Formats: sequence, structure tokens, C-alpha cells
Amino acid sequence: MRGAGVMAAVAALLTIVPAPARAQAPEGAEDAAAGDGDDAPGDGDADADTAPADGDTATADADAAGAATLDADDDRPRPPRRARYSLGAGGSLLVTGVGDGTRNRGEAHLELLPGGRWKRYGLLLALRHATFDPPLDDALITAGVVFEAAASRPRLSLALHADVGFQLAARAPAAGGGLQTHLWLAPRYVPIALVFDLTGHLVVDGVDDTALVLSASTALAIAW
Repeated sequence: MRGAGVMAAVAALLTIVPAPARAQAPEGAEDAAAGDGDDAPGDGDADADTAPADGDTATADADAAGAATLDADDDRPRPPRRARYSLGAGGSLLVTGVGDGTRNRGEAHLELLPGGRWKRYGLLLALRHATFDPPLDDALITAGVVFEAAASRPRLSLALHADVGFQLAARAPAAGGGLQTHLWLAPRYVPIALVFDLTGHLVVDGVDDTALVLSASTALAIAW
């Protein structure tokens, strides 16, 4: 009986004394855990934001590389321009400034574009508006500068020229210019071209006899 009473007393004590309290985590640990949970989405957002930025950077690098390549191509030295020449003769038609002569006259020219540092510029010597009968009774001798304004070689070349000269009949100075066209009809290896020239020259011969001479000419030339 005494043993049964002792067991009953022990059971009663166990029911009265509460079980040990669950070990509580430090408050800082819970906050840290909460903070880690909050940071997880933020880290994902940061990665998502960084990915497009990396893509933009790659695109910008590709554009920069392309621009650098174009700049390198532009910086490459270009080969020097080839020398060009033209030697020809033909006829011209005077539109104004005929005087007492005829409208149909003779023409001859020598043109040289050295190329290289001269680039599109060259020299032009010409005998213009030369009479046939009597020969060279009147003519305009000019020297000037020519500039190749456009070209589609080996078929076409357009040039501007500015000249100064001297008219034989009036013994008067003259100045002017024109538009000259070279047209190659033969194959490339045949250096023969038709030369068309529209010119205007002011012949200064006093107050009464100063005249503007307009003409159009066609010549056959050896031109390269």
C-alpha cells in the first residue's frame, strides 16, 4: 500500500509541474530570418534588372566595335588619283560675238590633270574660235584651270574650267569659262573620246567693242 501511495504522489507531482518551456530563439535571429525572407525577392529583382543592363552593354559594345571598324576603313589611305590627259581638235559654233566673221570656227585643246596632290584640278590650254579662211585671221587663245566636278569612268567625265586669254583680231584680253564633257564611246582600251564644251568669254576691247562671246564646240580627242 505504501508503494502504491508513493507512485500516486509522484504522478500527482508530474501533472502539477509544467513541462520545460520550449527554448526560445533570440529576437535578433527571428528578425534576421525575416530579413532573409524579404531579401530573397529583392535579390531576384536585382538579378532581373541586371540582366537587361548586361544586354544593353553588349549591344553598346557591338555598336562601338562597328563604329570603330568604319572609322578604321575611313582612315585607310586612298590610292592617289591617276594622271589624265586630253588632246583634241574640232569645230565650234559662235552664238554671240561673231563680229564680221563667220559663225563656224575651229577648236583645239590640250588638257592635263596630273592627279596625286593636284587631286581633281588640272591645266587647260586651248585655241578657240579660229577662223578657217583666212586661217587664224581671228582666234581666242586661252589658258586656265580645270576642275573635274563629276565622273563615271570609263565612259563620262564632267569638268568646269576658268580661262584667261587674248583675242587675235581685236588684240584684246579675254576672260571666261565653261562646262566641258568627255564621252568615251569606244571600249575602255581605246583612248578616243568626244569632247563637248559650252563656253562664255568676255573680250574687253574698250567701251564700244567689248563683247561677250558664247560658243558651243565638239571635238574628237585622244583622252585617257
